[in-house]
Order: sequence, then structure tokens, then C-alpha cells
Amino acid sequence: MTTNSFELQEMKDSRLQVIRKAFSMMHSELHSLEEDISKKSFLGLVHKFSQEDLVGSERIERVGSCAELINSNLKSWYSHGNLDPHTYNLYLQYRTTIEDHLNLVERKIREREPTFIEKALNVFFKFVDFVLARLPLWLNLPLNELFKRLPKPVQRFVSFCRQFRYPGLEQKDHERIGELKCHIEAENQKLDASNK
Repeated sequence: MTTNSFELQEMKDSRLQVIRKAFSMMHSELHSLEEDISKKSFLGLVHKFSQEDLVGSERIERVGSCAELINSNLKSWYSHGNLDPHTYNLYLQYRTTIEDHLNLVERKIREREPTFIEKALNVFFKFVDFVLARLPLWLNLPLNELFKRLPKPVQRFVSFCRQFRYPGLEQKDHERIGELKCHIEAENQKLDASNK
């Protein structure tokens, strides 16, 4: 083997090593993300990460960065005539495995079963949204009559649950629930004052 062919072999080996390392890092991040999917908090009653948090996590960002690095290297190697068929075929094999892994993680996130508490809270918040959509906030009397009959523990439970984010609830839903809570508290103070 001549010196020139030895150097070419070393360059080829270093390119293969770069590809292997980048794809290995991607798989590692995806495995960690898979673990995050099932993590729960608050005594196991709610998931630690919402689906939106998982999809927008730093782990996904790092997978994207590795993919950009590989893409940049492949373009550079190709433009300089250093992309041999073996390296490209290896890249295609790794790309297929990472694509399958990404699809698996995405499906696990999408199909993650909510906990019992998350299901109950989603139903409750959908009910609140249903009521609020049909009763404008300026109609204080019907809303007041409906919610002042709720026991205080239920009202406290609603305020406690607001600290968690649930799939399907947008920021405007949280704001409307906050307005409802403030309205309930004000009406309860009026009621307590009138009862004294």
C-alpha cells in the first residue's frame, strides 16, 4: 500500500467514524427522549412532560443539529470528490435506522396514554370550555350561579390543576380558566361578606 493510498484509507475511515458517531449521538438522544415520554411527576398522577414539551425538547434540537452536521459533511465530501460508494451506502443504512427510530418515538409521543388524572382534568376543562363558549363572560349571573354551587374543595382543585399543562389546552384556555377562577373568588368573597 503506497503512502497516498494509506492516507486515502485514513480519510475514508475518519469519514466513516464521523458518520457513526453522529448517528450514535442521534440514537442516544432519541433513547433518552423515549424515557422522558413515560416519566411522571406528582406521585405518578401526571406526566412530567407534555406532548408539546417532548416534541420541542432540546433532545430533538440536538438530533436536528447532528443531522445538519452529517448533511454538511456529506455535501463537502461530495464536492471535493471524497464521498466513496461505501461511505454513502453506510450513510443510507444509518439514515434508514434513524428514520425508523424517529417514527417510533413520534408514534409513542402521539399515542401516549394519559394518566387517569389527566383524562379527568381534560374532561373537566373541556366542560369548562364548553360552558364558557356558550356563556359570554359578561353574563355574570348564570356563571356565578353555576360555580358558586361548586364546593370550595373543587374550586381549590381547579386552581391547583392550573399549574399543569394538558394536551389540547392552548394558552387562551389557561387564560380563560384563570379569569373564571378570579371571577369565582370575587363572587365567593361577595357571598361571604353578605352572609356575615
